[in-house]
Amino acid sequence: MTKLWLKDYYLTYPEITVQDEVTAALSDKNNFLTGPTPLLRDDLNHPERGFTVRDGNYLSARWPGDVYKFSLEFIKMLEEKK
Repeated sequence: MTKLWLKDYYLTYPEITVQDEVTAALSDKNNFLTGPTPLLRDDLNHPERGFTVRDGNYLSARWPGDVYKFSLEFIKMLEEKK
Protein backbone atom coordinates (compact mmCIF):
# COMPACT_ATOMS: atom_id res chain seq x y z
CA MET A 1 0.00 0.00 0.00
CA THR A 2 2.95 2.33 0.47
CA LYS A 3 4.57 1.55 -2.89
CA LEU A 4 3.15 4.70 -4.50
CA TRP A 5 5.27 7.01 -2.34
CA LEU A 6 8.00 4.71 -0.99
CA LYS A 7 8.67 2.86 -4.27
CA ASP A 8 10.85 -0.21 -3.57
CA TYR A 9 12.13 1.04 -0.20
CA TYR A 10 10.94 -2.08 1.66
CA LEU A 11 11.78 -4.55 -1.11
CA THR A 12 14.35 -6.83 0.52
CA TYR A 13 14.83 -9.33 -2.30
CA PRO A 14 15.22 -8.97 -6.06
CA GLU A 15 11.99 -10.75 -7.00
CA ILE A 16 8.69 -8.89 -6.94
CA THR A 17 6.77 -11.52 -4.94
CA VAL A 18 7.70 -14.31 -2.57
CA GLN A 19 6.04 -16.73 -4.99
CA ASP A 20 8.44 -15.58 -7.75
CA GLU A 21 11.43 -16.15 -5.48
CA VAL A 22 10.29 -19.57 -4.30
CA THR A 23 9.38 -20.90 -7.75
CA ALA A 24 12.75 -19.72 -9.09
CA ALA A 25 14.45 -21.95 -6.51
CA LEU A 26 12.37 -25.06 -7.28
CA SER A 27 13.65 -27.75 -9.63
CA ASP A 28 10.09 -28.06 -11.01
CA LYS A 29 7.82 -25.00 -10.87
CA ASN A 30 4.81 -27.36 -10.68
CA ASN A 31 5.89 -28.20 -7.12
CA PHE A 32 4.65 -24.79 -5.97
CA LEU A 33 1.27 -25.20 -4.27
CA THR A 34 -1.12 -22.28 -4.54
CA GLY A 35 -3.68 -22.35 -1.78
CA PRO A 36 -7.14 -20.85 -1.75
CA THR A 37 -7.41 -17.06 -1.95
CA PRO A 38 -6.98 -15.76 1.61
CA LEU A 39 -10.05 -13.51 1.59
CA LEU A 40 -11.57 -15.14 4.66
CA ARG A 41 -9.92 -16.28 7.83
CA ASP A 42 -10.42 -19.89 8.74
CA ASP A 43 -12.22 -20.85 11.92
CA LEU A 44 -13.06 -24.00 13.84
CA ASN A 45 -16.13 -24.60 11.66
CA HIS A 46 -14.36 -23.72 8.39
CA PRO A 47 -10.76 -25.03 8.54
CA GLU A 48 -10.86 -25.60 4.76
CA ARG A 49 -10.38 -21.83 4.32
CA GLY A 50 -6.90 -22.21 5.76
CA PHE A 51 -3.86 -23.47 3.90
CA THR A 52 -0.89 -25.36 5.30
CA VAL A 53 2.03 -27.26 3.84
CA ARG A 54 3.73 -30.10 5.67
CA ASP A 55 7.13 -31.48 4.77
CA GLY A 56 8.15 -34.13 7.27
CA ASN A 57 8.28 -32.41 10.66
CA TYR A 58 8.02 -28.92 9.14
CA LEU A 59 4.58 -27.30 9.04
CA SER A 60 3.93 -23.90 7.52
CA ALA A 61 0.95 -21.62 6.93
CA ARG A 62 0.61 -18.41 4.89
CA TRP A 63 -0.73 -15.89 7.36
CA PRO A 64 -2.45 -15.59 10.78
CA GLY A 65 -5.81 -16.25 9.08
CA ASP A 66 -4.74 -19.91 8.71
CA VAL A 67 -4.30 -20.45 12.45
CA TYR A 68 -7.09 -23.00 12.93
CA LYS A 69 -5.96 -25.19 10.03
CA PHE A 70 -2.36 -24.86 11.25
CA SER A 71 -3.36 -25.79 14.81
CA LEU A 72 -5.35 -28.84 13.72
CA GLU A 73 -2.48 -30.05 11.53
CA PHE A 74 0.00 -29.46 14.35
CA ILE A 75 -2.14 -31.50 16.76
CA LYS A 76 -2.16 -34.34 14.21
CA MET A 77 1.63 -34.18 14.06
CA LEU A 78 1.89 -34.40 17.85
CA GLU A 79 -0.51 -37.34 17.98
CA GLU A 80 1.54 -39.20 15.35
CA LYS A 81 4.59 -38.96 17.64
CA LYS A 82 2.87 -40.78 20.52
